[in-house]
Amino acid sequence: MVGPVAARLVLSLSMIGLAAGCDHDAATAVQRRVAGLLADLRSDDATVAAGAARALVALGPGDAAAIPTLVHALDCPEAPPAADGDERPNPHGAAEGPAHEHGACDDEILIVTGQALGAIGTPAVPALLAAIRGGDETTRSFAGYALSRMGADAAPALIAGLADADVRVRLATVGALRAMQPPPHAALAAIAARLEDAAVDVRVEAADALGAYGSAALAQLVGGLADGDPRVRAASASALRAVGAEARVTAPALIARLDDASAEVRVDAAAALGAIGASDAATVGALAASLLKDPDHTVRWAAALALGRLGPAAGAAKAALEQARDDPHPLVRTAAVDALQRVAPPANTP
Repeated sequence: MVGPVAARLVLSLSMIGLAAGCDHDAATAVQRRVAGLLADLRSDDATVAAGAARALVALGPGDAAAIPTLVHALDCPEAPPAADGDERPNPHGAAEGPAHEHGACDDEILIVTGQALGAIGTPAVPALLAAIRGGDETTRSFAGYALSRMGADAAPALIAGLADADVRVRLATVGALRAMQPPPHAALAAIAARLEDAAVDVRVEAADALGAYGSAALAQLVGGLADGDPRVRAASASALRAVGAEARVTAPALIARLDDASAEVRVDAAAALGAIGASDAATVGALAASLLKDPDHTVRWAAALALGRLGPAAGAAKAALEQARDDPHPLVRTAAVDALQRVAPPANTP
């Protein structure tokens, strides 16, 4: 005869087993439903395909059981070479279609799949990071796209990815955090730390991302202007340009970059000075000097545009702009004429 304690234990174990079975059944149902929706995306019936797309992008954290199915759908192996006009079988079992350079997968389907994973959010982050580490270029691209579609609730998981040993993961997580609007304040310090990353591409991406933080990232971006790689210096100047008027205090650091060895950096520095509205005498004089003396016409062009953007506040550069109307490059001449109209507009005639 079973005692009351033993009976309760048996009942509890039975309930646990029942709950586990229900969870398994629910997960299986989600997986089957999502697999069916992915198949419907390939339907020749536009109404069916559109309905499947709507259902997939409406997924949420409660549909985490579908993550393996969706991540597998991002796996787009390169199809065998084919002669012009030939068709390749789709590796996911879809009807044959025209070949893409990256294989035989349909970009629209991959985009919807990425949106679905982004909608699931935080639970999908580990699987997507794994896909970035181990997938081919197409898989990595669309996994990164999925990360960029996530909301602020995924920020902690993405911030953790900034310190990943794989440079591709660091790049993807910086990009995903940059895509959040507004950018999560909690990520600022971690992104700024990537300006010290050993990989130049990560430093460039970090500088670009910091531009979205406005005045809170000015000190870090000024530091980026002194980076040893011109791509990072250019990205830092471009980010300050995006900050706008709040970055006027960085004008001295930008003026120093007008003498940079890289023409790209000089162009971005000039553009930034115009965008932030730095119209003090030192800035106007430095831009005028670049307009007349820089050996690269793109820098002279950028300086003319910046002076024009400053308007009448750059009146001290009028003589330089008049001289630049005779520049050997037509792009510079055109920009100088336009800037003169802004800096010293002709008096109205009756």
